[in-house]
Amino acid sequence: MGDQEGIANSLSNIGLVYKDLGDFTLSIDFFEKSLNIRKKIGDKKGLSTSFNNIGTVYWNMGNYPLALEYFQKSLLLSDELGDEQGISSKLKNIGIIYHDLGEYLTSLEFYKKCLDIEEKLGNKNGYAVSLSNIGILYKNLGDLELALDYYFKSLATFEEIGNLNGVAGSLNNIGIIYLEQENFKKALEFYQKALSIKEEIEDKKGIAISLYNIGILYKEQKNYAMSLKYCHQSLNLAEEIGVLEKQKGACKCLYENYKTIGESSKALKYYEQMVSLKDSMFNEENTKKLTQLEMQYEFDKQKAKDSITNAEAEKVHLANL
Repeated sequence: MGDQEGIANSLSNIGLVYKDLGDFTLSIDFFEKSLNIRKKIGDKKGLSTSFNNIGTVYWNMGNYPLALEYFQKSLLLSDELGDEQGISSKLKNIGIIYHDLGEYLTSLEFYKKCLDIEEKLGNKNGYAVSLSNIGILYKNLGDLELALDYYFKSLATFEEIGNLNGVAGSLNNIGIIYLEQENFKKALEFYQKALSIKEEIEDKKGIAISLYNIGILYKEQKNYAMSLKYCHQSLNLAEEIGVLEKQKGACKCLYENYKTIGESSKALKYYEQMVSLKDSMFNEENTKKLTQLEMQYEFDKQKAKDSITNAEAEKVHLANL
């Protein structure tokens, strides 16, 4: 039908699938093709989406400078179009980049701008997420009281809109702050509420996290029997769903408990399991990074090849003139 906008949208959707599959080279290839069509037809909103999609792929690859460059291009277009929801989304993405880079104050600036827009638009879910993001930053900056304040605001908003995942996340975050403040009673109260919600919505990974949190809390209280109970439950569930990171955490908890109470053989068992999981995660992460580097190399090589081809084509065009 010659529907260029439809072609661009389809190419973009294919790119999203390749991104989710972890094939970043093909993902960027389809996003670039979509972007070029959107440039030709003057689809600025679609172009902003393409820039954002490419930025997300580079973020997944750990290429923060390029991710930031594309997010900023996307933000400029959203700003030009007066698309406030788009502006908020891009501000959040830029904030995430600075957060990952450890530049918390810069990240905070972007999250607060995002928060203001979400409040203005009445997007309560986005508003609650922004409150939670700001709380995490204040925790990283060491201001636990401010972090707690933002977590409670986030909790109230998630409860208002009935977002149970958000509610459980906020409850866990609040529990973490209380644990750092050694307010064990309050920490346990919020951890148990989070666990109940995760069980209600049958989120097994979330349940494993909550069980681990409670296990750590009891360990801090030197209640080793209860700590062992919860960490064993967390490990069993983490093994069932195959989440290595949570298995490693539970094994560490079990190792430290058994070591403290003098059960050396059990302590050794979980120490060895913890080291084995750590090695597996290290190898898995290295394989992932190597794959990403190989994809980046292939992508850069193709870009260079395309540049040479375009330059040669331009020479021919000029010669014909």
